[in-house]
Amino acid sequence: MEQLLFILLFITGVVIFLISTRTDSTDLTKTYQVEISLMSLIIWLVIGLSAFNIEIYSDTLTSKQIYDYGYIWISALFFLISFVNTAVLFFYGSFAMIIKSGGLNGK
Repeated sequence: MEQLLFILLFITGVVIFLISTRTDSTDLTKTYQVEISLMSLIIWLVIGLSAFNIEIYSDTLTSKQIYDYGYIWISALFFLISFVNTAVLFFYGSFAMIIKSGGLNGK
């Protein structure tokens, strides 16, 4: 089950990377595309380490505690940050565009 979760997260990381490298005409400086791509690469690295850890210790998974899943929590955190940044890039261009327009509701 854990390996299936990591495979799905890896595929999602690939999709996020492809979205973050697209050309966006609303963001003239392309400020956040490099950072989002870097976040995706960090996700892949952490997911790889997690999958490697689970593969080695698969016979002791039932005895593990919450703190033993550190890589899983870190990968989930980076995934969430990367997803939010990608959503902002996809819908608004960048955080600078949101700030310049006065917020999400444009006031």
